[in-house]
Amino acid sequence: MISKVEEMLIKMIKSIYLFSSFSDEEILDIAKDFKLEYVPSSTVLIKEGEIAPNIFIFKSGSWEVRKWFGLKKVILGTLGPGSIVGEMSLLTGKPAVASVVVKTDSEIWQIGREKFLEFLNSHPHIKKEIEKIVAQRQKSNEEKLKQMESSVDPSLNDLDLNIYL
Repeated sequence: MISKVEEMLIKMIKSIYLFSSFSDEEILDIAKDFKLEYVPSSTVLIKEGEIAPNIFIFKSGSWEVRKWFGLKKVILGTLGPGSIVGEMSLLTGKPAVASVVVKTDSEIWQIGREKFLEFLNSHPHIKKEIEKIVAQRQKSNEEKLKQMESSVDPSLNDLDLNIYL
């Protein structure tokens, strides 16, 4: 029998697109590897150009997604509870295309790369589904970034200013 706490956890995790096709048992299986952590504002969780160390899910607070185009810092969006970041970089093994910075003190759930990949390897049907989702999202993100790059002064695009994050 599933407890009230487990029901709430299942509901929260299933509301995230990446986990929506998981069964209740699969959610509980992976949930044991998530760690809850307090993160103060201004913390850089993911740095543009680096591979994300974890998948992060907001429990509370807000985050800002930032990208540098030469000298121009562009805010791609602000995220809140239930949002997930780091999954694209973690699953593709490619560097993150933007930085994620904690805007307000937050509580986050996180799971490391090895634990998540271990879970996927033991659930091949989920791995296949997630690979499809990631491929679609990656294509969409690449199109959006191309549009943004074309709106920035080209003389600024050759500068690498990641050190200022």
